[in-house]
Amino acid sequence: MEALVYERAKHYATDTSWNKLSKWQPKKLLRLLLEVDPHADKDAIISIGEPDQEGQPASIMHCLGRERVLKLEEIDSFYDRLGSYLHTPTKAQADAGAPESAGKILAKCRELAAILKEVFESQIINSDFKISSEIKCVRCGAKVYGRLPPSMEDSVATCLECQAQYRVMSLPDGQAEWQPITQPLQCSNKECMEEAWIFQQDIKPGIKWKCRKCGQQSRIILGISPVLGDE
Repeated sequence: MEALVYERAKHYATDTSWNKLSKWQPKKLLRLLLEVDPHADKDAIISIGEPDQEGQPASIMHCLGRERVLKLEEIDSFYDRLGSYLHTPTKAQADAGAPESAGKILAKCRELAAILKEVFESQIINSDFKISSEIKCVRCGAKVYGRLPPSMEDSVATCLECQAQYRVMSLPDGQAEWQPITQPLQCSNKECMEEAWIFQQDIKPGIKWKCRKCGQQSRIILGISPVLGDE
């Protein structure tokens, strides 16, 4: 499992810092890849065909093969569990209940072996067709990489340094438009009320910001108010 995830991660070295890719456990690494590319753990079928007319899809397609990819849910299901088989249970684990029988362990290993057999027998390995774009993060200055889906749908890109999120939109001319995913919050100075655009994932109790218009510092707090009437 480790070898398969690390090999797949090599194809994403241009989408993020290789320093980050080289330090993660397989399941954490695959989660990181999924932030860059939501299809990183999806199977694929690759077909080719000669179009009847330029710019139009071919009416007859020839299948080159299928790629079976190791999925995050499979790593979540097997990785830690198999690792626990290699160690003597701690006292806390032993007190929690009887360990799995040898028969259950063997059945789980055979289940994983069947999955890995499908992966290794794929006709295509580590296919990666991408259209990507990049910007400098407006918050921390790090490079943010976004992959654009084949359709004209939007996608979300995450800065791997500060976790700021951006909506990436494909434009008809092959360009991409990036928009920070933010929420407008008003200045606490009632005589000002200037709006500040705060990244959505930062909106939580304790976050502070300084008004660019009046200089007032504001913060988000939890509050309690009385229930009035029958509301």
